Amino acid sequence: MDSDSTVPFDNSSDSDLSDNLSDITDEDIVSSNNEKNTSADESDVPLIQRRKKFIEDLTWTESGTFSPVQHSFCDSKAGVQLVINANKKSSPAEIFKLYFSEDIMEMICFQTNKYQQETLTARMASGNLKKKSRILKWESLSPDELYVFFSLKVLMGIIRKPEISMYWSSDPFLETPFFKNYMTITRFLEISAFLHFSDNEIGGGKLDKIAPVFNALVERFQEVYRPGEFISIDESLILFKGRLSFTQYNPHKRARFGLKTYQCSESKTGYVYNCKIYAGKDENSPMSKLIGISGVTVKLLLGDLAGQGRTLFIDNWYSSPVLFKQLSDEKTNVCGTARPNRLYMPKNVDTKTMKTGDMKVLHTPKMSLTVWKNKKIVRVLSTVLRPEMSVKWYLKIFYRLLDTSILNSYVVYKSFRPEMKMSFLDFRTLLVKQLISSHGTLIKKPHARRVEQSQNLSRLTARHFPMMISEISELKSERLNCFLCYKKNKITKTKTLCVECRKKALCLPCFKTYHTKLDC
Repeated sequence: MDSDSTVPFDNSSDSDLSDNLSDITDEDIVSSNNEKNTSADESDVPLIQRRKKFIEDLTWTESGTFSPVQHSFCDSKAGVQLVINANKKSSPAEIFKLYFSEDIMEMICFQTNKYQQETLTARMASGNLKKKSRILKWESLSPDELYVFFSLKVLMGIIRKPEISMYWSSDPFLETPFFKNYMTITRFLEISAFLHFSDNEIGGGKLDKIAPVFNALVERFQEVYRPGEFISIDESLILFKGRLSFTQYNPHKRARFGLKTYQCSESKTGYVYNCKIYAGKDENSPMSKLIGISGVTVKLLLGDLAGQGRTLFIDNWYSSPVLFKQLSDEKTNVCGTARPNRLYMPKNVDTKTMKTGDMKVLHTPKMSLTVWKNKKIVRVLSTVLRPEMSVKWYLKIFYRLLDTSILNSYVVYKSFRPEMKMSFLDFRTLLVKQLISSHGTLIKKPHARRVEQSQNLSRLTARHFPMMISEISELKSERLNCFLCYKKNKITKTKTLCVECRKKALCLPCFKTYHTKLDC
């Protein structure tokens, strides 16, 4: 992941506190104890002793050898949870529905239908409604139809086309009949326009439009599966260029404008256990002078995964010596790159004289700092390793949740079948097939003439030769109507046909035209 964050680190800890450990105040010591949920016994330790311990744990030295205190992993509940209704026989669709359950689908349908009615009422009241407007023909959205809609969205991620309309194209070179067989483009665009997740009359928070679905899905992420020993906390930017108060800009990202999310994932599988949307500074959010908003974010995302000997990997936006000390005290191992200006980072490391490949190591009783020079200076903090040589704004977030739910479903599916070799692409394709099979209704059969035209495109590339009709024993007549002339309402009897093109009778002028031109 790019080390440059779109959200500036809260520098209140760096500006309000001195980097000199001797200047640490009693208030800061008490604050640090409260942040790491100090037990009653530790709280009884005299403040002067707690100050001494705090200073010792953050005092850097180059002498001696760092011996990490590695906390053993002790979460016996890691993996797929027994309370869920799934096993080795569960299909991809059944596992996906652990997240996008019928209850969630009904909630989305209810809010979407309500939003359509509110929009219709508003347009009628304003007089801005045409007599033949499509909004008047709206049919109530059902969970089955919504499953089909999401399946088509997933399939669009597999079959890439530059424009939505091309998925419903009748051009033989472009058409994908699957889409128009299960939903018309008009209905697809209607659902896209009115898809809604919350009641507009309730709340006024920045995230209220996505909060009900977001919170429900994150809760399901945590109910279905618990990560193993190694986890990471990372951030990502969802491409979005609309006007929004909390849109982020990062010139170093491929998607330079977007919505920022943080997520806590299992390192081995990528399973997303917890996630959070950045919605700008919130005065009501918990704050810490010692670890800043980035450290608070780490602790919020860790949640109930802390204190069980896991090893957490983070990048330099989150890392700081005080955060590493607190996590280690809470029995969470942690490792990550670090910025040199973080509070209580050592200031006496001479990097100007370092050459490519040079490495320096410092440590405190709690952590080590490895500084080495590659193309640039890199700093790594660790408590565990010895030093050695990543539309509508709420729709954007929702579709990321949809993708995340599919990824989590894949992880759970594979955990039941560790011996099975199935790629994520194969899983997504199978999921679409099963959801369509369970919830889709074939709205029309492909037009016979269109299928015929598609199947006979070989007439332009294969080798074709005229043959006398009289030589075909199964044909009773020696003269037949020319296929192309008949299409033009012209009767031309001919003695020749093309065997390769399903024995189509063609007069000699039309024979050349039929095998050289697409539109005929």
